[in-house]
Amino acid sequence: MTFMIFKIAFVLGAGLASYCVQATLAHEEVSHHGWGHKDGNSKGHGWGHQEVKGHGWGHQEVKGHGWGHKEVKGHGWGHQEVKGHGWGQQEVKGHVWGHQDVKGHGWGHQDTKSQGWGHQAAKSHGWGHQEVKGHGWGHQDAKSQGWGHQAAKSQ
Repeated sequence: MTFMIFKIAFVLGAGLASYCVQATLAHEEVSHHGWGHKDGNSKGHGWGHQEVKGHGWGHQEVKGHGWGHKEVKGHGWGHQEVKGHGWGQQEVKGHVWGHQDVKGHGWGHQDTKSQGWGHQAAKSHGWGHQEVKGHGWGHQDAKSQGWGHQAAKSQ
């Protein structure tokens, strides 16, 4: 009986370890060229890398809860939004006309770079680094509650 319990525990432990390794090494990439709304496979809960690249017109949104690296690059016109809750790096680069928004709750690095016209906002609650750089015309906003480094640059 004891051997059977040990065997079951070993199999369950090995399965869980394998799942965690696969989740840690997971890579997700979404590419989009065109017009309209993009949200396909851009919502992630877990561990790993999430990347979205968009060239076009419309709405681009990424939501992530977990640990790891999240990056969004957008060239076009419209709305670009990134929301992250967790630990890791969050980065948004946009050459756009319109609205760019980054919200982060957690620990890590948050970076927003924009060249264009419109509204740029970065909001962070937590610990880490927050940076906003803007080249263009419009509104630039950086809000932080917590501990760490906050920089806003506009030219």
